[in-house]
Amino acid sequence: MFELSAEERRRSILESIAGFLGDKALEPEVYYESDWGSEEWTRGAYAASYDLGGLHRYGKDQLAPVGPIYWSCSDLAAEGYQHVDGAVRMGRGTAARIVAAADRAPAASS
Repeated sequence: MFELSAEERRRSILESIAGFLGDKALEPEVYYESDWGSEEWTRGAYAASYDLGGLHRYGKDQLAPVGPIYWSCSDLAAEGYQHVDGAVRMGRGTAARIVAAADRAPAASS
C-alpha cells in the first residue's frame, strides 16, 4: 500500500471504511496513518510476547495491580489473545476488579 501516494492511500482506506460505516466515514475529523514497521518501539509488531521462560517468571504478576494501577490489554487475555475481543474481555474483567476493590475500600471521610 505504501507504493501509493499519501492521498491515494487515504482515499483507499477511507473508501474501505465507508463500505462498512457509510459515506460519513469519507470525511473524518482526524486522519492519521502510521507505518508500524518504521516505528522505533514496535518495529512492525502489534503485540507483546515473552522471551523463553518469561511467562513462567512474570505470569503470576501480569494481572496484579500496582497501587491504584490495574493492567489490562489483549496481550493478557486467555481468550482472544492479541485480538479486539481479547481486549474487550480484559477491559470488562479489569473494570469488574476495580469496582470490586472500590466496594471493599473504606468510605472516604470529608
